[in-house]
Amino acid sequence: MTGKLTVILALAAALLPRAAVAQEQDPDELPVVKLALTPAAEPRPALRYRLLPDDLKRKPGNAATYYYRAMIDLPGVLKYVHDTYGEDFDRWREMPLDELPKEKIRKCLESFQGAILQSLVEATHRESCDWDLQEQALEGIDAIAFLLPEYQQIRYLGRMLALRARLEIAERRFDDALFTMQMCYQMGRDTGKPRFLVTGLIGMSQARVMNEQLLALIESPGSPNLYWAIAGLPRPLVDLRPAVQLEISLGPRMFPILRDAETADRSPDQWRELLARTMRDLSSVGSGSFLGGKWATGEEYLTATALVLKGYPDAKRELIASGMSREEVEAMPVGQVVAIQAARGYQYIADEFEKWSLLPYWQAIEKMRQTDAKLWKEGYLGPRSSREIFPIASLLLPATTAALGASVRLERDLAALQTIEAIRMYAANHGGRLPAALDDITAVPVPMNPLTNQPLPYRLNGDTAILDVPPPPGRLARRAGRRYEITIAREGAK
Repeated sequence: MTGKLTVILALAAALLPRAAVAQEQDPDELPVVKLALTPAAEPRPALRYRLLPDDLKRKPGNAATYYYRAMIDLPGVLKYVHDTYGEDFDRWREMPLDELPKEKIRKCLESFQGAILQSLVEATHRESCDWDLQEQALEGIDAIAFLLPEYQQIRYLGRMLALRARLEIAERRFDDALFTMQMCYQMGRDTGKPRFLVTGLIGMSQARVMNEQLLALIESPGSPNLYWAIAGLPRPLVDLRPAVQLEISLGPRMFPILRDAETADRSPDQWRELLARTMRDLSSVGSGSFLGGKWATGEEYLTATALVLKGYPDAKRELIASGMSREEVEAMPVGQVVAIQAARGYQYIADEFEKWSLLPYWQAIEKMRQTDAKLWKEGYLGPRSSREIFPIASLLLPATTAALGASVRLERDLAALQTIEAIRMYAANHGGRLPAALDDITAVPVPMNPLTNQPLPYRLNGDTAILDVPPPPGRLARRAGRRYEITIAREGAK
């Protein structure tokens, strides 16, 4: 079985931008995206354009039903697309608009335009979306082994919508492209509603795929200004905090030894059996190397005994230091002493991770890094942690920080696009000139970078404006950031 952490990290890597940017060898150099923009004033009415379906056009009902209908016919369509167009399908989403083989793309999308598209229209215009996964009821190893194959299909639905939007932009059908974008952004929000980090990450991937098409629309000559459309997207677009809370609760859900260690009345043999089961389950979800791979040879009880005896002295000492009497601790079965300390240690680590998720990312990021370092130093985390007898927190909790980082990168990217639209609005009001500084933009507020709570770095270099989108701390610039070099397109440029 693949550990959930492995799945999450793989998906997080898939969320990195796939824009057609200049390839940089130096990891500290931001990849460059060159934009030649036409000025665009604020639309009238100001909220004429939206990136989510208008509430007045929504219907009663559950969107999930219609998403599942769209999935019914998708396997056949995917096989046809793969057999007929191969890798072209993915390349088209990144190809320059003026190079797109429009007729071939239209033919490719014909298989998608019927029942699948209609089901998506219905799904994204429903008032609610309840996937009824009942994730709150998952217990034991089922909490981590719960399979979600349908969400892989949603990723393909997002790619179809992205290609459709790109064709519409290339044909200068901006209203049609915005309608398609609305569907994809709404599908991303709906996909992220279950309390799983995996579904949240897939939901964000839909938004990031469509962000690239939104950028293509912004760069198209004569395109409308979408400052207020971007501002109208909820922040965060996909809220991962409920999933983070569920992820943090997975320890006690998966491993009963963390749930009732201080109150359960078990014999020494029963504690030893529960300890052996705990380590056997840990081995099945990705910690076999820690346990020495003993389960295939029938040595689980010997391994359990060895780990308990190794951890008992420290567990006993810490329980006494916490206020328990020596007599009380020494009267307990050895396995219970170890279990109590394991449960307390897990809760301590879990709270240290979760508390910073409750704050805005720009306030929490440095504290998260300090907390991680502190837990390693204290011996709670790490491959040879001395205070976490069962590496449950080490397996589950670091993924929450990675997921929150993916969420804030999406919000940062939207802030960058909104800043670009503020720049286009300024140019429209100032004879096509670029602002010397973002402070010069007064018609609308310049959005804050959620990583710093400050505007994105900007400077004017001659006729070129440079807008930097720095990576989060600890991430490579070339993989998690970019630089926009913005010029004003010459009149009549295509």
